[in-house]
Amino acid sequence: MSNQLQFGQKTQLQTECSQELEKVKRKYDLLIKEHDSTHLQQKKALDDFYEKVQRNQSLAEDFRAKFISPSAAQGRESMYIHCPFQINVFNMISVWYETL
Repeated sequence: MSNQLQFGQKTQLQTECSQELEKVKRKYDLLIKEHDSTHLQQKKALDDFYEKVQRNQSLAEDFRAKFISPSAAQGRESMYIHCPFQINVFNMISVWYETL
């Protein structure tokens, strides 16, 4: 009788262990899916920002080419080159985009 009781308890513990492991596995599978979903949303947002920056740069170049005289354009370009904020923001977006 003692051996049967021992075997029954052991079997019960193994069953509980399997159930707990499955519960933890489901929990972390869900967390991984949520993380992947969040990552994809952030990547899409960064891709959208990057495309918007690219498009705006192209529009700005077209605008300067059509409406600003060459000497004024050179003055403006030198002003932008010395503006660390603009350069840093573009570099940050480029770095974020490359790391994804």
